[in-house]
This record gives sequence, structure tokens and C-alpha cells, in this order.
Amino acid sequence: MKPAIADFNLHDRVGNLIGRIATTFIEGELLLGKFAPRLHFSLHKKLFNEFEYATNNQLFVEIDRLEKEIKEIGFFLIGPSPQMGRIEIADLQIMGTDVSFRLKNQAPITGESIAQFLQK
Repeated sequence: MKPAIADFNLHDRVGNLIGRIATTFIEGELLLGKFAPRLHFSLHKKLFNEFEYATNNQLFVEIDRLEKEIKEIGFFLIGPSPQMGRIEIADLQIMGTDVSFRLKNQAPITGESIAQFLQK
């Protein structure tokens, strides 16, 4: 497994800690990594399981519906340091221990800006 570039806490709109994300790849606004669920992930686990099933079976109408439901939950990140505050994300996908998402309303991250991003 690749070493983590940065670790984030994933929260839902009301602030419940859903899990921990160890990012292993950053390109522009796209981040990939490993997901470790926490207690409140149980509130959303069924939705992500349905999304994974629909994706694996190419159920495109269902994928669209589930993507909208995921978006409405308003997931966001905190970290890698607490002083960074809330980081808005979009296109969150959790499939088993794999996770991907895009930064929302933030400049894309380049190789040169990774250190700056992580030091915020």
C-alpha cells in the first residue's frame, strides 16, 4: 500500500465523523485514497453499498439518483491539520476501503502546491 500523502476526517453535513481518509494520490482537484470507517459511517453505509452495486452493474439511472443523494448529505473534510477548517468536496465515492472525491471551490492541487495545501 502506498504511504498516505495526507490524512483527513470525513464528516457529514451535521458534523458526524464518518471516517478517516488517507490520501494516496492527488492530481489537480482529484484525490484518491483509503477509507477507514468510524461509528457514524453506519448512517450512510447502505447508500454507498447501493452506489457500489449500481456502479459494478452499470445501472446508470440508479447511479445518477444515488450520486444526487450522496451530494445532498453534504460531506466535507477536516484536516490534515485542524486549523485548515472545513474543506468542501464533491463526487464522493466510497467502495469498500477505496475512496475518491474532488475538491470543491478550491484551486486544483499541483505538485508544487501540495506542500502549501498540506500546510494550510
